[in-house]
Amino acid sequence: MATLPPISEPLRRTLNLAAIVDGNEEEVDILTPTDLLLALVRQRETNVRMALDALGADRYSFERTLWTVRVPLTGRRSPEMPAVPGLPGVVLSPESTDLMARAWRLAQEHGRRWVDTGDLLLALGRWPVADKLIQRAGISLAALEAALRELPVEPVSPVQSRTAPPERLAPASQPERSFTGPVPTPPGAELRPDEPAAPRPMLLSGVLTRLRRQPRGHVLMVGPAGAGKRALARQVAREVEQNRAIPDLTRAVSLREAALARDPVGTMREALATAGLNTGLVVVPNIDRFWLAARADWREAGDVLAEAVWDNSVALLATATPGHLQPLVALPIVSERLSVMEIPPATLEEARATLDAWRPTLEQTYGVRIEPAALAEAIRIAQRYIGDVALPGSALDLIHEAAALAGHANEPLTVATVRAIASERLKIPLRQLEPDERQRFLGLADALRQRVLGQENAVRVLSESLLRAAAGLRDPRRPVGSFLFLGPTGVGKTELAKTLATYLFGSQEALIRLDMSEYMERHQVARLIGAPPGYVGYESGGQLTEAVRRRPYSVVLFDEIEKAHADVFNLLLQLLDDGRLTDGQGRTVDFSNTVIILTSNLGSHVLQALTGDPEAQRTAALEALHAFFRPEFLNRLDEIVIFNPLGPAELRQILDLMLSEEVKRAAERGVRLQIDAAAREWLLGQNTRPEWGARPLRRIIQRWVTTPLAQQLLQSETINEVRVSANEGGLTFTITGQESEATSGA
Repeated sequence: MATLPPISEPLRRTLNLAAIVDGNEEEVDILTPTDLLLALVRQRETNVRMALDALGADRYSFERTLWTVRVPLTGRRSPEMPAVPGLPGVVLSPESTDLMARAWRLAQEHGRRWVDTGDLLLALGRWPVADKLIQRAGISLAALEAALRELPVEPVSPVQSRTAPPERLAPASQPERSFTGPVPTPPGAELRPDEPAAPRPMLLSGVLTRLRRQPRGHVLMVGPAGAGKRALARQVAREVEQNRAIPDLTRAVSLREAALARDPVGTMREALATAGLNTGLVVVPNIDRFWLAARADWREAGDVLAEAVWDNSVALLATATPGHLQPLVALPIVSERLSVMEIPPATLEEARATLDAWRPTLEQTYGVRIEPAALAEAIRIAQRYIGDVALPGSALDLIHEAAALAGHANEPLTVATVRAIASERLKIPLRQLEPDERQRFLGLADALRQRVLGQENAVRVLSESLLRAAAGLRDPRRPVGSFLFLGPTGVGKTELAKTLATYLFGSQEALIRLDMSEYMERHQVARLIGAPPGYVGYESGGQLTEAVRRRPYSVVLFDEIEKAHADVFNLLLQLLDDGRLTDGQGRTVDFSNTVIILTSNLGSHVLQALTGDPEAQRTAALEALHAFFRPEFLNRLDEIVIFNPLGPAELRQILDLMLSEEVKRAAERGVRLQIDAAAREWLLGQNTRPEWGARPLRRIIQRWVTTPLAQQLLQSETINEVRVSANEGGLTFTITGQESEATSGA
């Protein structure tokens, strides 16, 4: 088996880019010289890129030219095709193998023991087709070679082929071939030799049973991204190729998405013709995208699909995500003959079996030892925090990234490695990824009190309810908690929701905030779950359902719920009772891991008037609620949380908290900001509307502290310290620089 010589790290990244089709991260099987040349032009931070920029080459025109002549090549692998390090199932074509051997000889001539991007480009320059393309781009190969000599040597890649020494690389002897159009994949080529079979036997059996049906059965596998549709399709293709499952099918032909995007109808016709010659199986990935790409020729596309499903010499196996299915399945010819089979996300047991099956391959590919506990941790994190990709794909992606990191650091892949990758990718603090949440929930009340001042009763009620949920004493189908926050403006309702999202789920990004003033009309309500098929905005999903689908662990805030249209409450009845909603595309979105918070200002004037009498405040607030909301809505809430109006003591504490944030921001600029007690009292006295809560305080600080401070910082670069005090005329700023001190007023 031929292997690659040692290569530089920039060249390894370039080969990785060459294995990506049309930016969709679809690995091609065989890399042609055109793939390599295109990737060399596109890859950043390489010697080739710097040399092209130094020569003033028009890279964008060059790329467009290469895209027009490039044809994705797939085919059966042979021992003469070396695999690309770190990319399972991706190999070089015979022509690319010759070029890599030539680049290896160029590297040795320059006294190096690895091939860099410059060596490969110069080797490509001696390939007639690439030479003409380079000349057409107005690039002189001699000038390019001279520019490359002036650049430093690229570092060697830590990821290398481990199966044979570089001396065993030999030029391939096959004659150069020419490809003029999309090439269907020969039998079984889509199933990579190193890819383990998906351990979901019931699904495999279901697909094969449908394909055995007479007259000829055709199957459309529908499921979310990451559920394993393509892996299952490749496994079916292997079963067909080995003639073990469907004896009358002798060949499997798979289509590439890139070819379908460029010429959907022509590519489909060619594949059907190729498969029909041998009574074959045609695998069409993401057939919904084929239909969208063919909308300009939708009549002809419909005819092609009709031919496919009525042709007994061909079996069609297609995959799709639920989003764009409606126009396709609405075709009578498709709905009558295509058997739609749902591929659900893997269960935890199936996901673990999948990762266990992949473990030996990943260990060999990345040269690392993967601890079993790391696999379980990847599944746990993926299930909890990755909502837009299903299991097992989401967990497998984490393991791939963690294995690449561990391989680069030459250390085993542990639970800590998985958490580090997940923390960086998902922007979640490491401490939030710890599986034991008991201590975090026990400390919830103290954490909320530090940020939300003067609302002891609200913090207590919220914390106790969530503690019961954390202990498992709740209906697992319903949201973790559902609360109605009731109180005047500016008393901390929204701040409490923000603090809760940060504490429970790692950041304020986990707060999904919906202003109900935007949903006051009936036609606006549909935006929450997405427009139905045939309406504008159908493809974009719902503002509520899509946000929760992508981030299932979150706090959902319905701000000023009393302003919402009545249809919003109908949605909330289902959400609060069943913990799920169905969006406009027919997908069920799970809300069982969310905290639902609704805020309202109803009865604020009554609460202000009854300050100091908590029992009377609660009675008056409940009367206002029952007069406005339906009983079936209020009865579905876990708690109604009453927020008290803020008094002078609470406002002073909040002012101190806001000023501490100003002090922290100034310290980040290297300025020590001090605000004395007299200045704080003066600022508090500027609040002429205490009934508006804490919101006016932020505007007061911005006007009297932040703006003058910003002016001083812009006027001088040598400020070390600013002391803010008060006098009869207002605030005084005493500024200390490196060598002087000055005083100004505000």
